[in-house]
Amino acid sequence: MIRIKHFLCLLCVAFIVVSCHDSEQKIPVTRDSFADMTLKKLHVSEEKIRNNIGNLMFEDKDMQAADLQTKKHYQNNGPLLWISRCGVRNDADSVVKYASRVKELGFATRRFRVDDIASDIRKVRTLQCGDENINMVFARLEYNLTKAYLRYCVGQRFGYTNPRKLFNRHAITDLEYTNPSDLERFGAMGGITEVYAQIQSLDKRQDVLDMIDRQLGGDRGKNYWNRRKMWDSGICVTCGTDLPLLIPDIPEAVSCGCGGCFADGLTYNEQNMLTVAEMLTA
Repeated sequence: MIRIKHFLCLLCVAFIVVSCHDSEQKIPVTRDSFADMTLKKLHVSEEKIRNNIGNLMFEDKDMQAADLQTKKHYQNNGPLLWISRCGVRNDADSVVKYASRVKELGFATRRFRVDDIASDIRKVRTLQCGDENINMVFARLEYNLTKAYLRYCVGQRFGYTNPRKLFNRHAITDLEYTNPSDLERFGAMGGITEVYAQIQSLDKRQDVLDMIDRQLGGDRGKNYWNRRKMWDSGICVTCGTDLPLLIPDIPEAVSCGCGGCFADGLTYNEQNMLTVAEMLTA
């Protein structure tokens, strides 16, 4: 009788164990299991992104070289450059950072669509697209980032400068004889001058002095090639000319511009010359 009771107890325990094991069996989880949790407006589709890029290209009337190259890339079904399986690439932040700097150089950031790009990056990373479909946001990001990147690169080919620094600025080339008071006024205007120091190596000292005596007379020659006064008056002194007569030679130009040397090695108006450091900066 005792053996029968033991057998029944073991049978009950086995039944309980088996029942517990069956209740803990894993239920297969598939992608469809989350179907009810997805939002259609956040479902990313490369096909839809490319279709939206096509619409953006059609609406874009810009015709600069960078714009045409952008359109060509996507018309030829080029790869998506800024979108990855994790969302938008971190490189996009670099584009925004550098393109934002053009404002300091006098360019409008709207030409690089900086604000639109920054806004769309926030939407993608926070999944806060409002009523807008995420495929449209991704398409706009992809297209605008490529456009901004290429526009910035094309600009780098020539360099950026603030036009306000050039607006109403005056430059005079080949300043030889000048009135010191005029140089002070010109410096106050923010003027620019081009000096062609190397031209002194074409002539002998006496030939130039004879020409100065004939053309100017008296003691006016002391103001000839007065680069010292130009520099001290705040004029932007640059080494250059609109009519080069010699093969550029920096050591020779320094010898002329700093030492006042002529072809025969003699000098003139040394007090009017620049220092070597100033000459190399000009």
